[in-house]
Amino acid sequence: MSQALYRKYRPAKFADVSGQQHVVQTIQNQIKDDSIAHAYLFAGPRGVGKTTIARLLAKTANCQNRAKGSAEACGQCAHCKAFDENSALDIVEIDAASHTGVDNVRENIIDAVRFTPNTGVYKIFIIDEVHMLSSSAFNALLKTLEEPPAHGIFILATTEIHKIPQTIISRCQRFDFHRLTQDEVKARLLKVLKAEGVDAPDSVLASIAKLSEGCLRDAESLLGQILALGEKKITQEIASIILPQTNVQTVELILSACDRSDAKKGIQELGLFVEQGGSVKHLHDDLIEECRSRMMIKLSEDINQAKRYCWYLEVFLKARSTLVPETIPQLPLEMAIVEICGQGKGTEEVKEFKKIEGNERSIKEPEKMVESIELKVKEAVVEEQVIEKKEEHDAAHGVAFSIDDIKSKWKRCIDEVAKVNIALPLVLQHGVPVELLDEGVVIGFERAFHFDTMNQPKNLGILSEAIERVMQSKVKVFVKETPPEKQDQPINQLAQAFGGAVVE
Repeated sequence: MSQALYRKYRPAKFADVSGQQHVVQTIQNQIKDDSIAHAYLFAGPRGVGKTTIARLLAKTANCQNRAKGSAEACGQCAHCKAFDENSALDIVEIDAASHTGVDNVRENIIDAVRFTPNTGVYKIFIIDEVHMLSSSAFNALLKTLEEPPAHGIFILATTEIHKIPQTIISRCQRFDFHRLTQDEVKARLLKVLKAEGVDAPDSVLASIAKLSEGCLRDAESLLGQILALGEKKITQEIASIILPQTNVQTVELILSACDRSDAKKGIQELGLFVEQGGSVKHLHDDLIEECRSRMMIKLSEDINQAKRYCWYLEVFLKARSTLVPETIPQLPLEMAIVEICGQGKGTEEVKEFKKIEGNERSIKEPEKMVESIELKVKEAVVEEQVIEKKEEHDAAHGVAFSIDDIKSKWKRCIDEVAKVNIALPLVLQHGVPVELLDEGVVIGFERAFHFDTMNQPKNLGILSEAIERVMQSKVKVFVKETPPEKQDQPINQLAQAFGGAVVE
């Protein structure tokens, strides 16, 4: 039986470890200074080196011929050879997931640590997935951690630090492990390929590194599956047999369709991708990543283009959190494409971008731009004053409730609509009651697409009936387009979140 790559090429010394240098450096300094702690807690995602570094610490601590001032095991002494053969008697590895009870802790740890080491200086216990221990098992372990024998070292590893009692954490030296960068993963895979005598282009390594999401064990497992094909020269075509379909071309085609407000083309490309077995989840993530990348690039080149991709990001991120029907996994993405494209009509935002791209509004006419902005501000102020006056006279209207009443119960109204039409709530969540008239209530929408969808007799009737059931008052419903407030706020927030800044 062939050995998994992550086991076959598990680092034999600290110098071979990929990433986690903040952990490696600290532990090596402790080894050099003979100041090894009695208890460690390694916390972090799976497959990033927690068990590997724990084993290296155990191996080096008991090395019989380690050079003075060195932090690496000799690899030649009896203890090192026994360790490499998994026969070292003074190192006990425990999988807490299958040994959760207090009896196992007493038998394998508490009783065993009382005896002095057989050949080494320390008796070392590596407890993997320690968060799986029961409360009584933790309590039993706590006593030993409080008063450990001089020859005992405990290394606890976990992927769920929040499940570890604070009493345990406080008695350990805690090290937080991080996901590896794509460059670190690629460098490691390159070493493995060299050892296996196999060639592969950088594009294949980049694909594996991206899919592994910083988990080196996953990356090595994917590479192992590709090597199992038996090819000595791996191409992108060969790797695609194992790796999920690349999304780069589909992402480019969908975003290009969005830029042209061509919803039909965008949805066709998405449908073709799904038919060919592509992962909608990975495609959605790649669309978000590409939009972010374009936004960050445009921040220093063209603020209007940056706003375009900021808006794309907003729509795709919202779709990412939408409940996905099992039978139509691409539905949220389809709705996002339609929203961006404005049902092929072009929303006001896209029209504005196209004006800028087509040089329809010259940058040599700043006075006209300022006048236009001032006019919009004045219109917004006048409209706000009108709304305020109408709200002051709500009591005099024929409607039996106030604007504040329906605003406070707007979510309940949306929930009532969902009982009749499951799609409309996705539109209504972008609307807000803005004013009351003698005839009924007005719902405002910032996006033209949402306004067009709701401004249909059938949809207005559904919403009217829903409001009547919630507010116990028969009303008509009207919709209007409302100018968005603080339009630059989302891009500022996103830029700050991703470590960028808006350059005017």
